[in-house]
Amino acid sequence: RPILVVDDDPMVVRVTEAALKQGNYLTVSTLDPTQAVALIRKHDPCLILLDVNMPQMDGLRALALIREHTSAPVIMVTGQGNEEVIRGAVRLGASDYIVKDADFLENLVRVIERTQVQLTLKAQLVRSKKEVLLRSGELTLLLDATMAISSHLDLDRVLNILCEQINRAIGCTFVTSSSLSCSAMPLNSPASS
Repeated sequence: RPILVVDDDPMVVRVTEAALKQGNYLTVSTLDPTQAVALIRKHDPCLILLDVNMPQMDGLRALALIREHTSAPVIMVTGQGNEEVIRGAVRLGASDYIVKDADFLENLVRVIERTQVQLTLKAQLVRSKKEVLLRSGELTLLLDATMAISSHLDLDRVLNILCEQINRAIGCTFVTSSSLSCSAMPLNSPASS
């Protein structure tokens, strides 16, 4: 699955695509953020790089529109590290951001890899939570079944049967008390007569 690059600057798109191809990533791109949804439907990108400042549509509006069509991670690309814009993007579902500065291309692949690792870990966490819930449900059912079965048993009778079996196996008499415990009595004691 490709990475979708959405930026109104053709030079940024070209160098971004070149850096991604060098990192063995497939890319698809557009200079027009209004075309992003069509490309998402057509190519189902694994990740989206979205410029914040574009004349056709603000990056935050484009992000809100993109979120209606995909849950793929979106990394906001900005010319400046405007904290308010970045917080707004995160609230709308952006996974990360990168600043277009002198280190942009050097940091690009690292930010993408970090985002993909986070996505993988999040998916593993969801699977683990589901498994824990499933196991918890199984244990609850087992406990409920055990409680239901034990509530229908005559425990005095079960204890007497167990004591009789032990008596046959080891050769002494077990007497049950009202507190449901067994006590051993030698076979030649007065209680056994």
